[in-house]
Amino acid sequence: MIQELTIAGNLLNSALDRYINACLAIRKHYLKEGSFAAVAPELSSRVNSEAELVVTLNLKIHQAKSAIFWARNCSPSLVPIHSLPRELLARIFLFVSRSQHNHTRYSGLSMRNRPEVVSHVCSRWRELAVNSPSFWSTICLSVVGSPAKIVRATAFAERARSLPLELQLHDQDLSTSSVLTDLSGIISTISPRIRSLQLVIQDDLQFHHSFLEYLAAACQHGAGWIL
Repeated sequence: MIQELTIAGNLLNSALDRYINACLAIRKHYLKEGSFAAVAPELSSRVNSEAELVVTLNLKIHQAKSAIFWARNCSPSLVPIHSLPRELLARIFLFVSRSQHNHTRYSGLSMRNRPEVVSHVCSRWRELAVNSPSFWSTICLSVVGSPAKIVRATAFAERARSLPLELQLHDQDLSTSSVLTDLSGIISTISPRIRSLQLVIQDDLQFHHSFLEYLAAACQHGAGWIL
C-alpha cells in the first residue's frame, strides 16, 4: 500500500510538472502571436477542451486530498487525541458542552453552539457527536429569534433521539407574537420529552402570563422545572 502510494505520487508529480509546462507553453504562444486573431482555430478548440479537463482534474485532486486528510486526522501518531476510546472522547465532548452551557447561562446565546463546533472539526468527530444523543439533549432558544434557530432546535431534538430534554428559554421581549407562534410549535412538538425548563428573562419581569401558562400546559409531562 505504501509502495503503491509512493509510486503513484511520484508519477502524478512528474505528470503534473509536464502538464503545467505544456499549459505555460500555450500561454507563451498566445502572448508571442501578438494578436489573438492569429491563433489557429484548432489550438483554440483544444484549449477549450483542456479547460474542461482541468476542472475534472481539480475534482479528482480534491477527492484524493479529502481521503488523505481524513486518514491523517484518524492517525493517533499524528493526532494523539484519537488514541482515546470513542466512549471517552464522547464523554469529554459532553463535559465541555455542558460546562459551556453552565458558564454562559446568563450571558446570552453567543457560546451556545458548542455541539456544532465539535461536529464541524472533522468527519470522525462529526460522526461521534451526531451519534451521541446526550450531546444534543439541551436545547437553547431565544424568544426573539429567527426561523433558523427553530430548525436548529428541531435538529437537536432529533439527534437526542428518545432522551429527556432540557429546554432553556432566553431573552427580552416575550410579546413578539410571530416568534411566540414559532416557539409554540417547537415546544408542543417536544413537550412530552421536556424534563426541565429554565427561563432567563433580561427584560421587564411583567412578562405575558398567558405565555407562561402555555408553557406550563405544554410541559406538564416534564420531570421538573428550573426557573
